[in-house]
Amino acid sequence: MEDDKIIDRIIVGIVVFLGLILSILLFRIHADVQKKNNYARLNQEKKIIKIWTLHGDMQTMLEEVTQKYENDTIGFEITSFKNEVYQSNIQNAAITNELPDIFFTWGYSNLEKYVKLGLVADITQSVKETNFEETCLPKAFDGMTFENKIYALPIYGWNVGLFCNKALFKQYGVEYPTTYEKFINAIKVFKTHNITPLAGGMKEQWLNSLYYMALVLGEGDINGIYDAAMDMKKFDTPQFKNAAKKMAEISRLNPWQTTYMDNDAYDASYLFVQGGAAMLVYGSWVSSRIAGDESIIADEVEVMPFPNDNPGYNIGGYSDLMVISKNSQMAEDEELKKLYLDMMYDISQLAITKYGVGLPAYKDQVINPVQFKTLYGCSKINEEKGEHPAYDQILNVDQSTIYYDALARLVKGEMDENQFISRMSE
Repeated sequence: MEDDKIIDRIIVGIVVFLGLILSILLFRIHADVQKKNNYARLNQEKKIIKIWTLHGDMQTMLEEVTQKYENDTIGFEITSFKNEVYQSNIQNAAITNELPDIFFTWGYSNLEKYVKLGLVADITQSVKETNFEETCLPKAFDGMTFENKIYALPIYGWNVGLFCNKALFKQYGVEYPTTYEKFINAIKVFKTHNITPLAGGMKEQWLNSLYYMALVLGEGDINGIYDAAMDMKKFDTPQFKNAAKKMAEISRLNPWQTTYMDNDAYDASYLFVQGGAAMLVYGSWVSSRIAGDESIIADEVEVMPFPNDNPGYNIGGYSDLMVISKNSQMAEDEELKKLYLDMMYDISQLAITKYGVGLPAYKDQVINPVQFKTLYGCSKINEEKGEHPAYDQILNVDQSTIYYDALARLVKGEMDENQFISRMSE
């Protein structure tokens, strides 16, 4: 009998223990389900802002800035593309109505075409309410304002410079090319010493365009450039003819590396920072690469204007932009628009103070001359200068296609300067 009572107690204990275990399991299952439901609810409420941009510095800065603003209600999805495929991806997304919330574009005519198609959000009111318009430098909004409406916040500026390897100039006793004649002489001297005078790349015609645009400015004023953009027949003027003649002269000297025809802009800048060429004609954003880890000439670069014999003009402006898609959730939400403004300003600060990839866009920005020696040199080029944006930002798409094709043929020697001008002014 006593044994039966012991057995009963054991059975009751086991039942109680199993009941306790079952209760714990049920509680945990309920908690997990509740947690998943809460997560799903939060995730459903969370706004995911999709951003498309270029691979490189812009992507890096975006990733850093978005970490600052990401929280339980806002998230970011960043997709980056290489330069050569970005345009086609954006155009396809525009056609299929699948543009992301924010996307990278260039200013002036590049942005204007999206504005005219009704694809970009107007942020004028937000800009004025937040006083960004007053804090920006003069002309910073030029490339993103159409019919008095603002469509982007400037991130940073750029200009064209001639970057010279000081060690090679000193070693071979070459005078810095402050004039076109000295530029030609420097090319010839370096060639006699089997030193590549210029790092370049034929695969990206905007590199060659930097030369030609600068040469055109040496032959006339800015008004002639804008007149020709309005009427291509005005390419048939002494300003453009003389510049084409000089461009042909430079090309006949064959000043670039032997692999020039197969190289792009990346290859050109890499060759220069590795000490493989005496000079580089490039945009100011190359400063970050000159100062980067792969560079062996970081402290040995002299920056100067392209020697076009006209010290009053240069090519540059504020053209690298991020814009809000008009179909985005951000377009109708003032708080999200202000978030965009804060993000763009933060990216601008990183570009100037941390990464050294651009010229100031705001009055409170100053380039550190010690930390960013080359970029600081670029900023000095623009002091008291008139400037205009690149031709592919002034000309429309069809005009740009004609221009780049004709310029390539001029550089290759397939056209002379007269044929080039005839093609441009047809």
